[in-house]
Amino acid sequence: MLKQIPQIFSIFLVKFHTVRGPEIDFVIPKEKTFEIAGYDPSQKKNYFNDSNATKLPPCSDASRPISEDLYSSSRNLSSINVHMTSLSSKLVPKNRKILDFNSISSILMPKQVLYERVIKIHYNGYIILGYPVGVRGPYERNALIFNFCFVLKDSIDSSLYNTVVKRFGHLMKGLEIKMGFLRNRIYKGSLKLLVEKLMNDLNMFGESQILLTLESYFSVYYILNISELPVTSVGQDQSNVEFNIKIFPSFEKIIQVNSYDVPILIIDPEDLIQEGDDRDIGMERVMRHINNINHVRRISQLADIPEDRVIHILQHLHYYGCIKFTEIFQFSNNYSATPQLRKLLESDELQTECIEFVTTKNTKLSNMPSITIIFRLYSSLKGDLNLSEWMISQQVDWNTIDIRKLIMFGVLYGLVSQMRIYPILIDYEKVLNLGWNADLIELLDGSRHLDEISFIMGIDSLSLRTLLSSDPSSIALISRQQ
Repeated sequence: MLKQIPQIFSIFLVKFHTVRGPEIDFVIPKEKTFEIAGYDPSQKKNYFNDSNATKLPPCSDASRPISEDLYSSSRNLSSINVHMTSLSSKLVPKNRKILDFNSISSILMPKQVLYERVIKIHYNGYIILGYPVGVRGPYERNALIFNFCFVLKDSIDSSLYNTVVKRFGHLMKGLEIKMGFLRNRIYKGSLKLLVEKLMNDLNMFGESQILLTLESYFSVYYILNISELPVTSVGQDQSNVEFNIKIFPSFEKIIQVNSYDVPILIIDPEDLIQEGDDRDIGMERVMRHINNINHVRRISQLADIPEDRVIHILQHLHYYGCIKFTEIFQFSNNYSATPQLRKLLESDELQTECIEFVTTKNTKLSNMPSITIIFRLYSSLKGDLNLSEWMISQQVDWNTIDIRKLIMFGVLYGLVSQMRIYPILIDYEKVLNLGWNADLIELLDGSRHLDEISFIMGIDSLSLRTLLSSDPSSIALISRQQ
């Protein structure tokens, strides 16, 4: 489920004209035409006939700014990504026009080697996503070349629209082959309404379902808004074309989950409980023991489920954004503030959430800690003191601030991170003569941190650290921020 639907700024259709070369056929919404194409839609004919207007580049190969080497090396690419520098336009005021079509037309209408590949252009604070398509047939130059371009703000994760642009391009290609939907001007009004509905649905719902009913050669209308579209009927045979386009959220890759990791629920667990045939008893048993304290192995023991099965369930929950992971909380841990701490000063929402999360349950509203105090505590974490020593040095008020939650919140939002200690064996013979455990000695290769080793050996980390620190000439302890 998308938390926030990325908004489409505009959609425009580019076609290859046999005389003028690449040109914008129309822009949706119509009000954005001046910003995208640089002309008033009501004056389009005059625009192209005006001898003083800036001419579009001719369709000869020499006019294309992309070299032959780019095209020849792109045969195995599924997409190309181009960064453009904004160019000034003499046609319109700079403060209104956002695209210079002349400078990007040859990218939006590329050579055949780049047909049916997603093209992404960064331009003047916007992203243009296109999917050029060529249809061979009885045309002037034996082919119709078109490209439906989606314009998004540069701040949006445009990768969510790659599949949308590609799918819509294929659907339009199918309609063109079947009924000449793009080349016949009688369908232009229907095409514009179709694109407008697609854009509005995606911006509002993140998906679009449109049913086109095609009558012979052909009438076109939406099943939901028949009156809005012009209908031209020739014949009685009908066929339906259904559009189902949806924006799917992108998820992180499956992460590695360790036995000593602590899962933290970030949604209401009741939302994950299902009834009937879809009920997952194993997941419910695991979730029953997620209390922000138990580590993976402890959850496996309490739920009486094999550890590898618990890890699989937790990976599934993490993939869908239900949980996050942190380390086992210990007062012997060392923490250090990260550069991300500045987010706490920039976001009012994060400040409110932080205060509510770290405040103890019995604290009265009038005694709640201020964000200034919390920020000072976070910024004082330098990694040189463990939490016990740090609390004494900062005189932390236990009655109002829950230290466990303070650290947990900081780790989950990247405000602080733990300083891990990696022991490296220097003198093998010496520790062997001292009678150290052979299994422990094998783990001192610098690849495992202290908490992991203590978990594997079943020793508390404070005792293990005391043991390893007892002989600095044999063991080196390297601190590293995670």
